[in-house]
Amino acid sequence: LYDNQGVQYGLNALKTGKISVETFLHLNSHIGSWKPQNEMSNEYYWHVSGKGGLKDFNLWSQHNMTHEGLAQPLSPRAQANPDAITAAYLSGQVYQGKLGIPMIDLRPYRDDMLDIHHSWASFSARLRMQDQQTDLGEQIIWTTRPPYKGYDAALEAIDRWMANIKQNPDASVAENRPSDLADRCYDHQGNLIYNGDDAWAGAWNDQANGPCTLVHPPKSSARIVAGDGYRGEVLKCALQTVENAIANGVYGSIDMTAYRSELETIFPDGVCDYSQPPVGKPTGMFN
Repeated sequence: LYDNQGVQYGLNALKTGKISVETFLHLNSHIGSWKPQNEMSNEYYWHVSGKGGLKDFNLWSQHNMTHEGLAQPLSPRAQANPDAITAAYLSGQVYQGKLGIPMIDLRPYRDDMLDIHHSWASFSARLRMQDQQTDLGEQIIWTTRPPYKGYDAALEAIDRWMANIKQNPDASVAENRPSDLADRCYDHQGNLIYNGDDAWAGAWNDQANGPCTLVHPPKSSARIVAGDGYRGEVLKCALQTVENAIANGVYGSIDMTAYRSELETIFPDGVCDYSQPPVGKPTGMFN
């Protein structure tokens, strides 16, 4: 359902000079991918696995990656099934932006630590809603700074919102949203920093950074750094040849001509072309 064939990890870091060409090539030749699910096994801990010895501690699933935690000259990449991707779209497994209910997208700000709860996912959802011409007033994005969680404030707000919907059933979800509720951010003590529709403006919607973006700056993701957009729906990218990628300016001001052969060894089927629709996405069914 999901692969990394052609994904050029660290591409934007290369283009901005944060990593060298050599580091970029090393990363992409060694990163590999996940094994098929039927070949995976559970993580194991040295004190319960019976294997004995700290060397057998394996919490991060290296054994479930194609390189199995070992250095390889070229670690294999996964390849998804386009038919499975199409089925995921048609069955609603890939969110496309329809809503129709009130939603407070509440997240603790953890972008500055090694944590999967990245804040950019909120903007990914909003961009998909925007593409579907969903009323963006149906979703508001709140972020808190731990240890403050914001649950009580969010429950009180959604309760008032739903009460309005019950009292005014002919009005839309967005029209029933209480006037004081908008995108916002809180500090670690629960103090409201800012509340307003421009709170989270930023790179994701091509605007100057809003007040909350400045306080809780959203970090990126491996796929965004590799050239994907903030919508984050590409399960399998369309490919272009390395030669075309160089000619099309994929590497910015970095001249990769001398590294073409090495790139073609790492990416024998080509590299991602994010200007093309994702592979497997039903044509004409969605924006």
